[in-house]
Amino acid sequence: MSKKLWICNTLVSIGLLGCESMPKALAVGCTPGICKVEVTVVDCVVSVQPDKLSVPLPRGAKNIHWDIVGSDYVFAANGIVIERPDGEFDAAELSNAGKKFKWHDKHTKKGDYKYSINVMKTGVNPRVCPTHDPFISND
Repeated sequence: MSKKLWICNTLVSIGLLGCESMPKALAVGCTPGICKVEVTVVDCVVSVQPDKLSVPLPRGAKNIHWDIVGSDYVFAANGIVIERPDGEFDAAELSNAGKKFKWHDKHTKKGDYKYSINVMKTGVNPRVCPTHDPFISND
């Protein structure tokens, strides 16, 4: 193998290894017709993935599902409250023994919508946890 070819192969290999170590982009959480948000609660502190849900084009109805992972926590009856829904959201539904909350997003126009997540700790010391306020962005 010539010296030039060996150097070229080495540089390409190093470049490819560098790509492997780069952080991967987070999935938006949406597929055609449905968007999923994972809700994690640790010591009554709520976090979501993704924190800002981008609902992609094309326009049209999509269901947004929030699912609590783990045990000891459930959604309150008002589990997901969308501030100023602007007629874009309807059909709120709590299901799966309080572990899933769903809203129907009509997705007819672009806009950002702040929402609140309300969960409760179950078990020996049940209590209401502080709310978490992420966003939905209809692109």
